[in-house]
Amino acid sequence: MKKVILMSFVFVLVCILTISLFSFAEETVKIGILLPLSGPAASIGVNSLNGHKLAVDEINEAGGIKSLGGAKIELIVADSGGDPKVGMTQAERLITKDKVVAIMGAYQSSVTYPSTQVAEKLQIPYLVPSSYLPTITERGFKYT
Repeated sequence: MKKVILMSFVFVLVCILTISLFSFAEETVKIGILLPLSGPAASIGVNSLNGHKLAVDEINEAGGIKSLGGAKIELIVADSGGDPKVGMTQAERLITKDKVVAIMGAYQSSVTYPSTQVAEKLQIPYLVPSSYLPTITERGFKYT
């Protein structure tokens, strides 16, 4: 599990480095994570969040993102509650209000499918480490 989470962060960092639309003169890179932190799958969401927090701590303690001058990662958390509509709203909030440069999530395919549409529309990379619905990645989206 720890290896999957670390690989997820590596992928997100690669996405971040390839996007020329963003300026990283800032000292912090905001990455959104959308998980079911309430509802029937909350225990899985909380465990996943803890793993992601651990990965962020390890990266930041090791000097941050070296290719971005040691920029630290700030994980911005959103709770989908396992509800697709809430997931879409939260994805939009992460992008428009919290100004994240990428999103990871959302564990449940029923939430991931519509929330990736939001990220695609707003041109923000969306990493899908654990949803299993094949059509999530078969739609030809550029940012998923």
